[in-house]
Amino acid sequence: LVVLWLTCYSNLAESTVVLLWMVLGGIAILAIAGWAWSRMVVVETYIHPRRWLRGVLLTFGLLTTCGAVAISPHVGAKLPYDPLQDFAAIAQVVTAYSTIAVHPSLPAKNAQEFVALARARKGQITMASTGVGSIPHLAQELLKASARIDLVHVPYKGAAPSVTDAIGGQVSSLVLDVTPLLPHLRAGKLRAIGIAGDKRVAVLPDVATMEEQGFKNVEAPNWYAVFAPAKTPREIVDRLNDAVRKAIAMPDVRERLISTGADPVSSTPGELAGLLKRDYAKWGKLIRENNITE
Repeated sequence: LVVLWLTCYSNLAESTVVLLWMVLGGIAILAIAGWAWSRMVVVETYIHPRRWLRGVLLTFGLLTTCGAVAISPHVGAKLPYDPLQDFAAIAQVVTAYSTIAVHPSLPAKNAQEFVALARARKGQITMASTGVGSIPHLAQELLKASARIDLVHVPYKGAAPSVTDAIGGQVSSLVLDVTPLLPHLRAGKLRAIGIAGDKRVAVLPDVATMEEQGFKNVEAPNWYAVFAPAKTPREIVDRLNDAVRKAIAMPDVRERLISTGADPVSSTPGELAGLLKRDYAKWGKLIRENNITE
C-alpha cells in the first residue's frame, strides 16, 4: 500500500494518481485529499496540511503537489515543513499554463484589447482567482506590473466558484489553469485572451502568449510533481523517477494529458528541485513586494 498525499486536488492531480498506480505495478494507492480519506479522490480542496503533513509524509510515503508548494511558506501561518528541506524531488509530471479568460460580453478579444479596456475603465475591471496568494492571483500581479493597469482582484475559495461567477458575468475575467477552463472555452461561455507562459498551449493554438502580445514577464505556469521524504535513499528516488518518466513517455498517457491542456514533462530529480527553488525565490519576492497575506 502506498499512501499518497494530495495537497492540490484537480483533474491533473487525479491523473497523477492514476499514473503512479501504473508505474508502481498496480499497487494499491490510498489517496488523501485535504483531510478526506478515500480509496478514490472525491473532494476538491485547497487547504494545505498544517498539522499532519510531516507525520503522514515520513510515515506513509509520497506527496503529489502543485506549484503552490513554493508559495505557501510566504503567505499565512507558518507551516510545519520546509519545502526546500523536507522533500526529496522525484519527478515533475506536467506543466499547466495559466490562462487569462474573459466573459464573452467584455469587448476584448486579446490581451492588448483587454489592457486598453482596463486603462479606459480604471479600477472597474474585476479578475477572479482561486484565492489570495494562489498562482492565478500572482499571475494578476505580474500582469498589472507589466501592463501598468489596475484590476480589482476577486479571490475565491477554489476554481469551481471562480469559473461559475465568470460564466455568470459576476466578474469580468479570471486566471486559471487551462484544464478546468477548456470545456467552457469550447462552449463559448468564456473567451481566452492570453497564455501566461513561455509558449502556447496545444489545445488552444490560436491563443497567443502574453509576451507575444507585448507584455513581458507575465509567466505563471502551474505544475504538478511527485516528492518523497527528504531522507529517501537515492536508489529509490532514481527508481521512482525512471518509472514516472517511462509512464509519461507512453503515447496514450501523453495524449490524455495533452488533451486536457497540460504539457507533459519528463524531468530528473535535480531539474524538479531546481524548479522548486526558482519558484520559491520568484514567488517569495513578488509576495513580499506586494505585501500579500492570507
